[in-house]
Amino acid sequence: MEMTVNYQSLEQQRIRELQSTLNAYKEQHGNMDAALLEGDPESTSDSKVLQALREQVEQLKEVNKQLAEEKNVLEIKAERRNLQGDFDPRTTKVLHLATNPASVAQQQRAGEVDRLRQECEQLRARLKILEESGGDVQDLTVQVDEQVQQQPSSKDVEDLKNQLLAAERKNKRLLEVFGKTSKDFREACYMLLGYRIDVLVDNQYRLHSMYAEGSKDYLHFQRNKEGMSLLETEYSKTLLDFIDVYLKQADSIPAFLSSLTQDLFRKQTFMMSK
Repeated sequence: MEMTVNYQSLEQQRIRELQSTLNAYKEQHGNMDAALLEGDPESTSDSKVLQALREQVEQLKEVNKQLAEEKNVLEIKAERRNLQGDFDPRTTKVLHLATNPASVAQQQRAGEVDRLRQECEQLRARLKILEESGGDVQDLTVQVDEQVQQQPSSKDVEDLKNQLLAAERKNKRLLEVFGKTSKDFREACYMLLGYRIDVLVDNQYRLHSMYAEGSKDYLHFQRNKEGMSLLETEYSKTLLDFIDVYLKQADSIPAFLSSLTQDLFRKQTFMMSK
């Protein structure tokens, strides 16, 4: 639910309330002044009553002063709102013109901008033709009109910009979807095959086993016309037996990776059981 607050109405209501309170305090103040005049200063009981009344009068004066200041501030604020164009809908009626001068001026300005843009395009075309012909041109006006008509209009340019923005947004969404899909695929490979695969440059891939003892224990492969080749790393130098049996003799990278996974898993399980 939408609620509109009219601050001027609230201020006017507050001013009326303060005025009513002021009048009540003034009346009470007058009654106490009359009671003070009627009291007997020689009587002890009257003296105490008079003293209490004097204190109440002073308190009422202070309250009266505060209320008057608050009322004055609110009146100033209300007057300032009136000067700024605010109004009370209960007492002020707003008239809307059938022909809004601001709208008319805006439309005239838009038309003037279009006219100046067309003149600017014609001048550019004229200057281009003069530069290309070296100043020797016949029927310059006709050629300018033909060239301007051949150029895309501002509406066509705007449409192309909108199409470009739409294509960029679509491409961005596709990249986001591809990035998420690629991440999900890498995580699935890691959980299913036991290797995190990182794509490097020049068709190179880095494989790191989930059972590896350290971050530097990774395999480096490169794709070529013949298939995949294992590149030498410090870690691969420790796997000469696996390389000889599964890569050189059997020529099977899957067997090499699975055998290595079993060996690392066995070592890790053995260490945990100790």
